[in-house]
Amino acid sequence: MNNTTSSKIRPRRLAAAALALVLAVVIGGCANNGNTAVRVGDKTFSMDELDTLTNEYLDETGQQGVDSSELALMRQKIAAQVLVGEIMELAAAKLGVTVSTRQVEQTSEQLRNSEEFRQGMLTTVVPESRLDELVRWSLQRQAVGEELVQANPEAGGGDPVTAAADYQNVITQEYGVYVNPRLGTWSGTQLIAGGGQLVAPADPVPADPAGG
Repeated sequence: MNNTTSSKIRPRRLAAAALALVLAVVIGGCANNGNTAVRVGDKTFSMDELDTLTNEYLDETGQQGVDSSELALMRQKIAAQVLVGEIMELAAAKLGVTVSTRQVEQTSEQLRNSEEFRQGMLTTVVPESRLDELVRWSLQRQAVGEELVQANPEAGGGDPVTAAADYQNVITQEYGVYVNPRLGTWSGTQLIAGGGQLVAPADPVPADPAGG
């Protein structure tokens, strides 16, 4: 696989894929310090940032009186978005694939004008304030998958989305992923409720070694 050549991205196909991925998003402490929500490589997303995004989402959707279990699920879904997105950032950089600002802006505009997106906000937990970021991650995911399948037609059974999902585990093992125990466990491909963990090339331990 050539890690320096950018994948030829198909804008229309990627826009449709990004729409599906954003609308289909499915989807709190550390032993040393409970403020880290997730860490991917050297990129950290704090519990404070997670709470801010959760509150933004609640404000945008006009939801009030959310019980503790619903709130916990919202926080987990947003954490999962960040976690997968940061992994895709690393995957895109590793494979040399790029997504242009214009592609992100065009796809975001399509979503903002989509009634399906407006209705889906309530179930997918996508704060509109983060839409551009989520779209970029989704486009990167499709581009990564296409690059992998182009290099190896058998990757992901020939399906770019599956190939990209499988590649998440490669990035997890190479760069390391930490998940706050209050948010769940990272399986290598998805965030699962219950029991946080650190996945790293060395022996995994259930605490954030950076103490964040």
